[in-house]
Amino acid sequence: MNLAEIEKPLSPWRRFAVRLVLCYVAIFCVDLLGDVISFTFHLFSAPRWLQTPFSSLFWVRLVPGVAKHVLRLGTVKLSIWGSGDTLYDWVQMLCRAVLAFLGALVWTSVDHGRRRTVVLHAWLRVAVRGLLAAQMFAYGLDKVFPMQFREMTVERMLVPMAAKTPMGVLWDFMAASTGYTIFTGLVEVLAGVLLLVPAWTTLGALIAMAAMTNIVALNFFYDIPVKNGSSHLLLLTLVLLAPVMQRLVQFFLLNRDVPAEPRLVLSGSKQIRQTMLWAPVVLCGVVVLAGCISAHQHFRKRDQARLTQSKFAGAWDVSQFVVADTSKPLFTDTLTKDMKIPEWGTAWRRVVFEEHDSAEIELGDGSFDHVHVEEENGTLILTDQGDLRWKCVLRTRRQGSDGLNMEGTVNGNGVQITLRPVDESQFLLTKRTFHWVNEW
Repeated sequence: MNLAEIEKPLSPWRRFAVRLVLCYVAIFCVDLLGDVISFTFHLFSAPRWLQTPFSSLFWVRLVPGVAKHVLRLGTVKLSIWGSGDTLYDWVQMLCRAVLAFLGALVWTSVDHGRRRTVVLHAWLRVAVRGLLAAQMFAYGLDKVFPMQFREMTVERMLVPMAAKTPMGVLWDFMAASTGYTIFTGLVEVLAGVLLLVPAWTTLGALIAMAAMTNIVALNFFYDIPVKNGSSHLLLLTLVLLAPVMQRLVQFFLLNRDVPAEPRLVLSGSKQIRQTMLWAPVVLCGVVVLAGCISAHQHFRKRDQARLTQSKFAGAWDVSQFVVADTSKPLFTDTLTKDMKIPEWGTAWRRVVFEEHDSAEIELGDGSFDHVHVEEENGTLILTDQGDLRWKCVLRTRRQGSDGLNMEGTVNGNGVQITLRPVDESQFLLTKRTFHWVNEW
């Protein structure tokens, strides 16, 4: 179908609504392209300035000013690798919507035809297909190579359910089943592959919409701080499906015959058509390459950590904790205040040595303190980044075949600690395997 064949008019309000959506999506796609490029540079460990999205150079001047002088919200700051639901992100969304509204208003006032609307939408579909596919590949590969939710460690299993955040519960749920995590990743990768083929765009968009609907629901109901970004990706799937929605209703709900979808020829130039076809493929190819390199680096680092792990690796229950002077605190005032430790909760309950240079100390009140570990000739030196004045120096000595004694000082106070290894076979979450037959 050629552009000259587009004759069906739109009412003024519908024309404005369509153009408003197109303007908003176009602005978001520019931002998303910057995010994809910067994230790819991040995976390739490029210089820091290359890891900053190019569109942020505009937004960092507009958003803080709008937040401070228009909305009276005070100072807001851009967080590139942190939460995606900061006040900055929501103000940016508002600014994007206002700019889209103004753009659609000007466009509608000077152009009353339909041709340019169809042209922009057709070109925008190419960008949306490529960028949405890139996001599907990025998130999908993070699950196919299980990196996003990390391994289900002893430390994570020992944290009581009531002490976990909703996000922590969801992360543990996904980490508990590597197979299910890979399955969800494959669904996202499949959507990305289908989106790269113009003839399969509708099927790819349907699968992407199903995957993103589930992700958006999880993000909202488990308070995952990417509600803003995931909702926009769901919007992109709807933009791809909007032109064929009536045909889908006719086919799936009304059981009627549907003719083949007409193809819109945007350019008579073969070179331009080839560029439109291959540009999304190249973009996604770079994202896939970066994802594979990131996975290789992740698993190599994990294997190296396992080779250099502490000889005390594992979880240890504290069977005896004797303090020389109970009037002296075991933690500095700063740590006590930051971790909100009650006076009765400073005694150690459990110690978990996960990596060669770190450990988790579970205290009597159920809270955990992450500490840095150095080992010198059987002596452990523990420090806390929260307050470097806090220090533990503990001499270790094996007691029998499975016991461990520690003697030394904790925050300058003499202590004697007796540890017993936790029986990890009791953790059914990781020890129970798949069963075809389950008798209850």
